[in-house]
Amino acid sequence: MHEERPESAGPPGAPGSQWRHLRPPKDPQRLRARAREARVLGAQFSQGLNLPNVPAVVGLVAPVDVSVRVDTSPHPTPGPFMVGDLEGETETMKVVVDPRTGEKVVQSTDPGARSDDDQRAETIRLAFSLVRAGRTEELREVLGQGVLDMDLDRDDKGNSLVIIACQNGNKKVLKELLRRGADPNVRNSAGNTALHFLFSYGFRELGEYLISKGGDDTVQNNEGLTPHEGLSRAEVEAL
Repeated sequence: MHEERPESAGPPGAPGSQWRHLRPPKDPQRLRARAREARVLGAQFSQGLNLPNVPAVVGLVAPVDVSVRVDTSPHPTPGPFMVGDLEGETETMKVVVDPRTGEKVVQSTDPGARSDDDQRAETIRLAFSLVRAGRTEELREVLGQGVLDMDLDRDDKGNSLVIIACQNGNKKVLKELLRRGADPNVRNSAGNTALHFLFSYGFRELGEYLISKGGDDTVQNNEGLTPHEGLSRAEVEAL
């Protein structure tokens, strides 16, 4: 039986027409699945395929003749840098010998950098601010740095951290300071102790607690008044 073909198809051997005579695959689903499968030879067969790219310095490439020219000029050795903020300015540091201890320490070469005294003063201001705000957890972290002296470091009126805590009636902060060994009987510039403020400000229950922890209610201030008598003569006379 003679099979007729369209004239446009051309003879069976015509170039570009062989695809018309291909038989459909027996299992088209399997063919599509195999086309999507990942083919991995394994590490022992693909040593050159599984290795990561390793950068290497090859020098400068001349755009005219595409040759390689190695830069042999000496480069200065970079000095040490300490970056506090990746988006900020870089601060140059240098190693010096501490004349007091003879040990090597890192010091900033920036003339505008803060000194150790400035950083300590800022830490003290932060501690007093945290005590006033009653932020015990953050205060604990600052005290853990070992920078502050809870009895000797004072504010502008001679108040210690214990006195500030008692002025605000904050028992939680007071307990944290006492647990770390703070003196409950420190006097400020007017001679007043923490107990003077507790009884004058109406925190009598907290005052009794402080007495149980070593607070002395017989200490007199600069005007000769005990905590039970008040902060100043003017206040006593005004009653």
